[in-house]
Amino acid sequence: MKKRFVCLVFAVTVFLTQLCTAAVSFAASTEANKFNVVFVLDASGSMNQTDQSGLRYDALNLFLGLLTENGNHVGDVIFTQTIDNTLDIKEIKSQDDKRQVLDNLKSITPSSGDTNIGLALAAATDMLDSGKNANLDSVILLLSDGNTDLDTQSALTESQYYKEYGIAHAKSGKYKIYCIGLNANGAMNGDELKSIAEQTGGQFVEVASPEDLSKVTETFYSMIYNTPSETERVIIGQDGTVKKNFSVPDIGIEEVNIVVRGQNDKVELIRPDGSKVSQDEVDKISLKTPEYTIVKISNPAKGEWSVVVSGNPGAEVTVTLISNVDLAVRAEAQPQEQVYKKGDKVKILATIVSKGSDVSDENIYNANKAELTLKNNASGQEEKIPMTVENGKYTATITLSDLAAYEAVAEVTAKNIKKSSDKLTFNVDNNPPQVLQDVVKDKIVLWPFKKNTKTYDMSQYVTDDTDTVLKYSLAASSFKDGDVSIDNGILTVSPSVGVDGTVTVTAADSKGASVPVEFAFNVISVAKITIIIAAIIALLILGVIAALAIKIARMRYYGKIMLQIYDKQNNIAYNKQIHEPYRGKQPIRRLDPAAMEVGLDGVFKPKNSGYIIYESKRPFYCSTSPDRTVPVKKIEISLGMTVTISSSEDYLTGANITYI
Repeated sequence: MKKRFVCLVFAVTVFLTQLCTAAVSFAASTEANKFNVVFVLDASGSMNQTDQSGLRYDALNLFLGLLTENGNHVGDVIFTQTIDNTLDIKEIKSQDDKRQVLDNLKSITPSSGDTNIGLALAAATDMLDSGKNANLDSVILLLSDGNTDLDTQSALTESQYYKEYGIAHAKSGKYKIYCIGLNANGAMNGDELKSIAEQTGGQFVEVASPEDLSKVTETFYSMIYNTPSETERVIIGQDGTVKKNFSVPDIGIEEVNIVVRGQNDKVELIRPDGSKVSQDEVDKISLKTPEYTIVKISNPAKGEWSVVVSGNPGAEVTVTLISNVDLAVRAEAQPQEQVYKKGDKVKILATIVSKGSDVSDENIYNANKAELTLKNNASGQEEKIPMTVENGKYTATITLSDLAAYEAVAEVTAKNIKKSSDKLTFNVDNNPPQVLQDVVKDKIVLWPFKKNTKTYDMSQYVTDDTDTVLKYSLAASSFKDGDVSIDNGILTVSPSVGVDGTVTVTAADSKGASVPVEFAFNVISVAKITIIIAAIIALLILGVIAALAIKIARMRYYGKIMLQIYDKQNNIAYNKQIHEPYRGKQPIRRLDPAAMEVGLDGVFKPKNSGYIIYESKRPFYCSTSPDRTVPVKKIEISLGMTVTISSSEDYLTGANITYI
């Protein structure tokens, strides 16, 4: 079992570190390896079987350790059937900040609670909506077995709504959700987690056994990993050491993380100039746990480094090298025109941006290579053009030979790091289509038991100088798959849940020039409103009841209650009891427990300064009633008045009560 969970930790680590570096591929150029991340951690009862040793915390600790020392923004949501704890998104500036995140993740011990994944996703997306750094891209990491387990159908329906709400917000906010399915007990709902990940552009991985490790590594390294990385299993030699070399390129590397797993005594570092990093310094930049050691080298010198692991001869250790990359490419065109003429030649310049600053050293450009991809949108043909070095930039000249729209992207390869620029667009003797309004806004009301569909003729929202008929395609939608379609220029929107959403349609002319058309929908669910109104009414009723209860509880007694319980059948007369209560309900059994023996179980309540009330759910007989043989449930007792009450019509047992 321990081996299985060690593999779980390592597989999760691989996945998370891939995700960490995956952010590089879509982040802003000045924050190339920084991002917003919200951990969503399942703390329900099933975690007691899925991860008995709590090794997921080691994996999360490793992920936090691999983050750059500052600039990332992290928060977390811990859930069962409710949201048990949260930590709002904050910038990570130190090891103490990382430790606070981990401590919060470990603050809730898995219990017997149920699982509400939908509510957790909604909380995570709300957290990003309100607390993210807008300059960074965002991801959500969900660790769960994927099983939403709640007591009632209404709770399951509500959870489904929250799930759709969370997915819609993730899609509209471009928050990728990465799902790690914990499946040690074989009961994981992988389809659910996979669906959540795929709908938001994230990835899903199952972690159950050692055999899954290779699958995780192969799948996610190929799909997500976009930075220098290398994992190798090595055997410690007879001299008690094993050496592994690694290269740091001359641009783009902010940090190198070395993760060593397996039995080892110490880790040593040798710089490119051959000098050894002192052991004290290595210890300062290391994070050690029983399962792994991380050594973090910040701003490493370029060149060939070596890591030396010491331990028992013949022992196997795993060495993983993960680099935090801060590298981007900026492309520009000379000249820049709104519309070009057929046959125009355009010079493309590509600049390397490393750690937020432009690189101008021609030696760096010459040591690496760049390639320009030119696409003719009308024909779909692509051309690869090698770029050359000129005045501290990469350059290439293109010829716009057709009446078409073109796109150009520059890609720089620095050893095994690849980075691409944003797209440049060129329209040849053709103006692209024009949108008639920035955002088309509309309201859709969802009525119960009805197909709620709205259609939009796209020709009403886009115009073109030359083409009377444009080609339309669905570019993006925050709605559930299948809720939105476009056919023959007609956009059809049929929301299945009452969650606001956005849709982007691309309108393209015959030359391939295109423009996005944005739609924003306010979706109102009548059924949901009805439920909300009913809930408000119920709350108001409860509020009135509570107010009355408080009022009663605050009413004072202005006299004393003299009580004597009797039992004539057994010739028992209990002692008289005189009580002076202050306020609130007073059960008769509290004043004299013998009342229960004669079948009396009502309560006294103060009414005003003139009288009190005695009432009981169980009917009783009263000597002052108009017909003392008819049972009642409530009587009034005035100051100075004496009454006899009994649970039987013959009054053989009962109580004499005087309000004095």
